[in-house]
Amino acid sequence: MGTDHTTSEHAPETSDDETSKRNGPASDDGSASDDDSALAPDDPDPVTDDPDAATRAPSADDRNDAVDDRAPDDRSVSSTPASSTPTSSTSSPSETEGSDVASDDSTSDTTADTPSNAAADTPSDATTTPSDATTTPSDAPDVSTDTDADVTVAVDSSPSRDRSSTDVDLDGVVFQEDGDDETESQGLFDDLLSSEPIFENKEVLRPSYTPHELPHRTDQINRMATILVSALRGDTPSNILIYGKTGTGKTASAKFVSNELETTSKKYDVPCEVEYINCEVTDTQYRVLAQLANKFIQQNQTVIADRIDDLQTLRSAVVDEESTATERSTAADEEDTDASPVDTDSSSIDAGAGSDPSPLDGTPFEDVSAIDDRIQRLRDDAEEMEEVPMTGWPTDRVYSTFFDAVDYHERVAVIMLDEIDKLVEKSGDDTLYNLSRMNSELGNSRISIMGISNDLKFTDFLDPRVKSSLGEEEIVFPPYDANQLRDILQHRADVAFKGDALTEDVIPLCAAFAAQEHGDARRALDLLRTAGELAERSQAEVIGEEHVRQAQDKIELDRVVEVVRTLPTQSKIVLFSIILLEKNGVHNINTGEVFNIYKRLCEEIDADVLTQRRVTDLISELDMLGIVNAVVVSKGRYGRTKEMSLSVPIDETEAVLLSDSRLGDIENAQPFVQARFDN
Repeated sequence: MGTDHTTSEHAPETSDDETSKRNGPASDDGSASDDDSALAPDDPDPVTDDPDAATRAPSADDRNDAVDDRAPDDRSVSSTPASSTPTSSTSSPSETEGSDVASDDSTSDTTADTPSNAAADTPSDATTTPSDATTTPSDAPDVSTDTDADVTVAVDSSPSRDRSSTDVDLDGVVFQEDGDDETESQGLFDDLLSSEPIFENKEVLRPSYTPHELPHRTDQINRMATILVSALRGDTPSNILIYGKTGTGKTASAKFVSNELETTSKKYDVPCEVEYINCEVTDTQYRVLAQLANKFIQQNQTVIADRIDDLQTLRSAVVDEESTATERSTAADEEDTDASPVDTDSSSIDAGAGSDPSPLDGTPFEDVSAIDDRIQRLRDDAEEMEEVPMTGWPTDRVYSTFFDAVDYHERVAVIMLDEIDKLVEKSGDDTLYNLSRMNSELGNSRISIMGISNDLKFTDFLDPRVKSSLGEEEIVFPPYDANQLRDILQHRADVAFKGDALTEDVIPLCAAFAAQEHGDARRALDLLRTAGELAERSQAEVIGEEHVRQAQDKIELDRVVEVVRTLPTQSKIVLFSIILLEKNGVHNINTGEVFNIYKRLCEEIDADVLTQRRVTDLISELDMLGIVNAVVVSKGRYGRTKEMSLSVPIDETEAVLLSDSRLGDIENAQPFVQARFDN
């Protein structure tokens, strides 16, 4: 310790230049620099008030300013705390910091700055003895604490930190919770979705749904099955015509049998397909043939893709078997060269015993090249199959494409033509004639036709040859009675609604309403579904009788009647004129007769009278809406006129018109019409 004190006492004095470089330039008036402003003469005497003031290191602001003035590569500051200094060193923590922040001019001086050097610019009375400068950290705990804080500041100002970044204090910041946003964003459907639904599966009540069981249609289904079972044996089934009123289960039964037929054909690996076409939508020969052709083309492409996959699997097995045989042959040749005669005989025996059958056994292919040829032919067939556009081709080309697609591979195809009478009504019986005569020309496949119609007399318009071949089997579906409709509704309701969603009188009431007309099961299902929707909209927990009656009124309200209710007054007057004429036995009403009644009605209710040309335009608008049926006819030299008749029920339409306040003022309209006939 004595030697260390001697070194401190005899340390060379610091020149004024070096002092100015360390502590910054002095001001012009000779006062201390900004770095020493903390020890201004106004402050208390550091020696008398703070014995350890001479050993205190420069403040953090002083050293930050010094670091900022240095080059970027000289800003490294030791982050080692004072407590990690070896005990053999005589430098105090303040001396270590003084060496860390020394300028570039003092790098050659290996001696650490003493406290007297660090405070060279302080007043003379602040100078301390060497013994004070060598105070250990244990003697000055305050210095150690200040040193740790200073070191922390120095580390924070290192180049590794982005000095331009700002720290944001998140204390006290209130974040909006997700629940608040959901509460504010309540949409139009949120309240509706909050209620418990009544339906379990509404699609069961749709007409397009095909149930797994059809009550009271077992006889008709069994009869269709006995006719179509020959398709599973590879024979051509007889053609079938199915008759019945709307809602008697014709289409549902036919689809049910078709699904069972396709399922059974896959089970026994028999190629049998059923194609369904709604002739009310696809009502021309071109569209029917094009749709059938495209369906069979898509199926053929699927079959080709499956065959190519099977052939590629076979080809891979053959290639693997050939490579294995080659490896065995090579190994056997090597053994023959090196082995003894006895070993040669045993190896040949083993080779003969281990031979496996070839993957080509039982196939029509002799080698890999034959498989490749077959794959290429299949790909060529797929490329040649061109789908038929909905318009643009000649009909004979469409028929030829359909013929080739059907006859591409062996199969039995059942073509189901729903609403077949619509096809005959619009495009004649050419389509049925071609389809019924195809079996005599097909080589691989067979075709059967299943026609469904609401019109029992549509076959009267068919060619006798078509009628004889098409109507080989006829099945009639009778209307349902009330008890049968109740069973059907109960069977569907068990799946469509949740438990205890129906009161006891709902299903009998729906069945009674539907049976009053003509036993329409579709009408009964629509009534039950509409009643459930009305109950669900009113957020009721169960469906009651009142909902069924509301549904009945809603269904009975014809859309045309609603259109009549919203017609303008002039159109209502024209329509009322037509109704008055029809109620008095006038048929084929012409425009002149309507205009005469129209003028009398306008005079009665004090309405403006339009010209006859404008009245003709109003009649055309009523024709466009489907309320009247107007046809332009020629009277020869007397010119042309429109003849019209009503397309809506007279009594209901008249009641809607008289509900208008202005038309309701008409009293005793009969004399106007009678006067018209007298004239």
